[in-house]
Amino acid sequence: MKRIIAALIVLTFLMVSPYTTSAQSAKYYFDKGVDIAYQVGLGYLFGHVDEKNFEKNLNEAIWNLNKAIELNPRYAEAYYERGQCYILLGKDQEAVSDHKKAVEIYIISGNYYYTEGKNQEAVSTYTKAIELNPKYAKAYYNRGNVYCDLGKYQEAINDCTKAVEINPKHASAYINRGYAYDQLGKHQEAISDYTKAIEIDPKYALAYNNRGFAYKKLGREKEASQDFDKAKSLRKQ
Repeated sequence: MKRIIAALIVLTFLMVSPYTTSAQSAKYYFDKGVDIAYQVGLGYLFGHVDEKNFEKNLNEAIWNLNKAIELNPRYAEAYYERGQCYILLGKDQEAVSDHKKAVEIYIISGNYYYTEGKNQEAVSTYTKAIELNPKYAKAYYNRGNVYCDLGKYQEAINDCTKAVEINPKHASAYINRGYAYDQLGKHQEAISDYTKAIEIDPKYALAYNNRGFAYKKLGREKEASQDFDKAKSLRKQ
């Protein structure tokens, strides 16, 4: 069953990234490798597998995926599918390494899209990273950051909550969640998150600054002034 599921989870689209080189050739080898792996998986599903050719077919798939990666070292899907082939061959260590590489590429690509102002593409790419590694706090944090920019504050809160569940010491995730709460008018929740960020990193100037604004919105001028002064002094250090 493990082999069947692994082979059937096939992504057949070409990732468009700023790093793509020899895209058409890479896509040819990628599609060829994926098709072989997919056919092997179908064979297991329907009980028509030629056991003698099973390993040979998967090695051929890996050869083609290797070629795709050689032509485009930033081809996340090729790493992912090669990892699926390694799972079928019982090479778990190689599979983990390839899936990890795919996640790293998705994060890099997502960051690029974000800096270029292509927020929807960034969200989509970070989501792919999360699908491959649902316990990667950075992917949730980054996607939550984009959601904040898009004004999708509840989605941002959900992602930042997931990030701090995975990594309770992620101060920036608390700040982003606090900002999202602030935008929804939940200033007390925002203050709690900014305070948590300060507990994790007492020299985080942005946390004091944001908490100061949250205090100000609640009419707590003295506390706001203290936080603004603290933020100012930390920035001078």
